[in-house]
Amino acid sequence: WLVLGDDSTLSLSTMTSAGRSAPETVASGASFRVRGVTLADGDSVFLAVDIDPLLADRTTNLRIVLLLSLLLALLGAGASRLLVRRDLERIRELTGTADRIASGDLHAQLPEAVGVSEVDELAASLKRMVSSLTTSFDQLQASHAQLRTFLGA
Repeated sequence: WLVLGDDSTLSLSTMTSAGRSAPETVASGASFRVRGVTLADGDSVFLAVDIDPLLADRTTNLRIVLLLSLLLALLGAGASRLLVRRDLERIRELTGTADRIASGDLHAQLPEAVGVSEVDELAASLKRMVSSLTTSFDQLQASHAQLRTFLGA
């Protein structure tokens, strides 16, 4: 096989004597893929196919693949941004509620879990912790009240 410019001339003996086995491009004009065969009577027959349309299709396909890849990358980045933004807003909300609880407001309302992300697990854990703290605090106050009654203070 040989790729030639349209103004090139070639005989089968030139192809075989040069030892060409890989495609080769000869500059100028259209490019052809050429296959030559020697017939029994000694004549040579060449079959040539114009490959310029194939090269144009390849370039078009490459552009399409690159554009689709870029589009998918942008869509992925946008979706990631939305997901991260949602979780960051929930973390800010949890942080504010945790600060109120740390300052003594054990009745601060924690946001409800809306999914199964790590942020939602954190909200559920904080809610259990506040419930446990509230129960312990109530028991401590009840014990303190009983102690006062018992001591007659």
